[in-house]
Amino acid sequence: MPQKISIDLKIKISGEAGEGIVSTGEVLMKVAAMMGYHSVAYKSFPPNIRGGYSQSLVTISENPIISALSDFDILFSLSDSSFKTDSKYIKDGNLILIESNILKNIENKHKIDSLYEMGATVFSVPVSNIGKEIATSTKIRSAVTLGIISFLLDIPLNLMLDTTSKRFGHKGSKIHDLNSTAVKKGYSWAKNSFNRISSYKILQKTTIERNQVIFDGNQAISVGAIIAGCTFFSSYPITPATSIGECMAEHLPQVNGFSYQAEDEIAALGAAIGATFSGSKAMTATSGPGLSLMQEFIGYSSMIELPIVIVDVQRAGPSTGMPTKHGQDDLFAAIFGSHGESPRIVLSPTNLQDCFHITVEAFNLSEQYQCPVILLSDSSLAMISGTMEIPKITDDKITRRFILSEYSYKESFSRFECTENGLNPIPVPGFSPDTYRVSGVEHDKNGSPSVDCENRIKQIKKRFGKIKSVENNNSSLIEWDLEKSQLYKADFSLISWGLTASITKQAVINLRKKGFHIAAIYPRLLYPVCKNAIETLLQFSSLVIIPESNFTGQYSKLIRMYTDANPVSFTLSRGEAFTPGEIQTFCDQIAGKNRCKKPETRQYV
Repeated sequence: MPQKISIDLKIKISGEAGEGIVSTGEVLMKVAAMMGYHSVAYKSFPPNIRGGYSQSLVTISENPIISALSDFDILFSLSDSSFKTDSKYIKDGNLILIESNILKNIENKHKIDSLYEMGATVFSVPVSNIGKEIATSTKIRSAVTLGIISFLLDIPLNLMLDTTSKRFGHKGSKIHDLNSTAVKKGYSWAKNSFNRISSYKILQKTTIERNQVIFDGNQAISVGAIIAGCTFFSSYPITPATSIGECMAEHLPQVNGFSYQAEDEIAALGAAIGATFSGSKAMTATSGPGLSLMQEFIGYSSMIELPIVIVDVQRAGPSTGMPTKHGQDDLFAAIFGSHGESPRIVLSPTNLQDCFHITVEAFNLSEQYQCPVILLSDSSLAMISGTMEIPKITDDKITRRFILSEYSYKESFSRFECTENGLNPIPVPGFSPDTYRVSGVEHDKNGSPSVDCENRIKQIKKRFGKIKSVENNNSSLIEWDLEKSQLYKADFSLISWGLTASITKQAVINLRKKGFHIAAIYPRLLYPVCKNAIETLLQFSSLVIIPESNFTGQYSKLIRMYTDANPVSFTLSRGEAFTPGEIQTFCDQIAGKNRCKKPETRQYV
């Protein structure tokens, strides 16, 4: 009798780019969701159209999924090169399905013999031969793979066929029929060729909660923007941010909004600023090269204290870099990018659900603090697709613009008055230009150009002073991961941001099972630096470890600039994200010999 899984099941499918590896993962993820499970697909592929390592890692679980990256339970390897990449990560107990042609390589045969010895279960699968019976295109192999996986996991064949049909139906009846035939052939081959492996069975849930939707990271950002009240979006297409523009173009008209494709990133941000002047909530989205071009306009929006949201879907750089690959390289550019000193707020989501909620927060903060807010996503987070709870945001959670109409106008009003909190109402469109001047040059309280030294000091203090309260007034932007409410002696502390935070969270769970005592924070607020939270974290342990996907340890350096912490930086800049195991190993090496056997409990100081 098939057994319902009670832990995460992770299936990795790897092969050559252009052969349907990503589509295979998406279909499997959707099938699992239809069966009532939480599921997520992590995808990675090269920038070239065909050739090069491509992978889909699908996690299926009864519980919400913390990290989309992990070790795999099942590996389905479809090419010689992908097997060489993945074979080093195979562990005892893994189920390995290998395309038969891979065995022609003597080196691989020796590797497979060693896998048998270590306890892995290995099957040779003639995916290419089955595919050749159906079509000449190597892409058909991915559909054969889906049929084999359907049998292995005891997924109803009709459900797999229906989901595959929806995925490929738009490509015409011929493509649809070929893929359906391939799924059936793969299923039939598996049924006739090996026995069921009961430990990998998943059952159709009898009751399915319908409070889930399937989004990828870019879609979640787009929906969050629309819910937050965005009515204008402008961008220039750039990998991996392009799909935000596509999603906004499709859905903004439904809320009487407008989407605009500009001639370049400079014009895109300029148009968004213009829309904000007209009273709209506006957003643009780009990646690292586009953020570089936007820097003058970022400074301009900071100088004129106008709300604007800028999404940077980071990729590995510099220059063109690795357009489809993961990186957290743009933190310094987001915080300091612009000539002069221009305050802004920088946020970063940590997971798929966060992409929605942090986008709403980005719009709220831009309105509350009247400044640019930069949202740092990344290519991996953008392309991760999976189940998430249907977002629920009520009107009272949306910040409206602090406006001044001609009806409330008083002679004493000055747009850039140095108030106690540094904020002033923003006139609505049509407000008399005689009383509302805007200029990128330094200005006095009325917006008139000024080179007066005392006025300069007042205005720059005003612009920087108003964002000092962001941390204290927005506690939800810092997620704490503690073992108890009282202060305790931890073996070490951890700080992690962006997608790496969700991976670190899984590593912390695993390390605690090994007996480590850890205190961690996952800041969504990157700038202004959350100094109070970091200083509190230091009370648990002054040994602070920060994993991040860049070469120079940018967040570690930022923390050294603004706090007394001297963190240990753990960096990777390879174009792929960390795995929880890599973070576990590093933390064990750094903190293992100094582990606290009996944690002390004391009151907060």
